[in-house]
Amino acid sequence: MPSDSTRSGRRWPWVAALAVGLVAVALLIAQALNGAAPKAPGRAAAPLPAPPPFAGPEAGAHHAFTPEEARAAEGRLLDEAAFTHPVDVAAPDVTVTGADGKPVRLSALRGQVLFVNFWATWCPPCVQEMPSMLQLGRALAAAHPGRFKMVAVSGDDGWEAVHAYFKQAFGGAPKELLLARDEGAQAARSFYCAARGYCPDVKFPETYIVDRSGKVVAMIVGPRDWADPGFRQWLEFVIAG
Repeated sequence: MPSDSTRSGRRWPWVAALAVGLVAVALLIAQALNGAAPKAPGRAAAPLPAPPPFAGPEAGAHHAFTPEEARAAEGRLLDEAAFTHPVDVAAPDVTVTGADGKPVRLSALRGQVLFVNFWATWCPPCVQEMPSMLQLGRALAAAHPGRFKMVAVSGDDGWEAVHAYFKQAFGGAPKELLLARDEGAQAARSFYCAARGYCPDVKFPETYIVDRSGKVVAMIVGPRDWADPGFRQWLEFVIAG
């Protein structure tokens, strides 16, 4: 018959294993109570990628944003109140006057993502946002030929002030921009009413994003710094459809 010391020696490994197990369980409980999940050794949480800097076509740079990046950009812009609210209504079928004096029906541009900006030369916030807006328009037009069109619809009473402004500020209107006038702010009023579901007073600037199917998907009230890379990320996502 084995002695007491022999039996004690045989029990010792089981006691040690049980003690180690109890310590491990205690550590897991402590981590849970502290709100920290156990981590695999040697692995750290990967940081979220920073959004790439904005680059115009003159730099020859283009980044194909993933849907996840674009949605993250949209969420950030919404958090920053850059969008008054997302919209999901059919774009009104309006006609404006092109710089050549001919009528331009915006519905004829369906199939492209439209960036429709209502502005005027006598509106300081409109003039303030115009440089970064045009830079964004040139970049997207170069990256997505035939799939994106920036439309600047002026509320000025005539063309003289509009042409003078573009000549002085930019040496003329960029070829990528569709420049138009809105007699009596009829087109602006149509967009304002359609997007909101009621008809407020028309105020400038205001921008609408129309997707390729002809739906208004966002309304941006007031001036913006369009060089914010989040705007390009989100618009790239809309263009990708």
